[in-house]
Amino acid sequence: IFDICRYTFHLNYREFMLDGIKRDRWCWSGDAYKSYMVNDYLFADRALNRRTITALYGKPPVIEHVNRINDYSALLIIGTWEYYFTTGDIDFIRFIYPRAKALYDFIVSRLDENGLVVGRPGDWIFIDWSDIDKRGPRATGLILLWLAHNAMALLTESLGVVEKPYTESAD
Repeated sequence: IFDICRYTFHLNYREFMLDGIKRDRWCWSGDAYKSYMVNDYLFADRALNRRTITALYGKPPVIEHVNRINDYSALLIIGTWEYYFTTGDIDFIRFIYPRAKALYDFIVSRLDENGLVVGRPGDWIFIDWSDIDKRGPRATGLILLWLAHNAMALLTESLGVVEKPYTESAD
């Protein structure tokens, strides 16, 4: 089973981490988030993680969520911090930080008046295909938001900049 799983993962491992080499062949932030850890364990191809993270951020201005999915925007920021945490690659963080900040600012601009995640027109509230009521604030979105606040605080701190809004927002 392990060998089949490793082989399947490797099939989806090209310029970026793709989801479904025989299906959509697309770079999805939620799938990539899990794949960073699998890649670290199986192949330790850090360049692949960097290329995937870079491709998912795109270039500012940010006009919609990553893959149009609220959850995936937060997961990209969280995955960026986890990449740094596992590699110590501060040069990549210096390079990608402006894109992470632009995405974070977009996420925050979509919060409600109480600073909570809610679905706005054009947002896809995903939560892994769950058939649940996705109107209004929900725990999964708020946990990802909290983790994204923390990730931005840690990223700025790693760059030697401490910005209160990230830490205060997380708290």
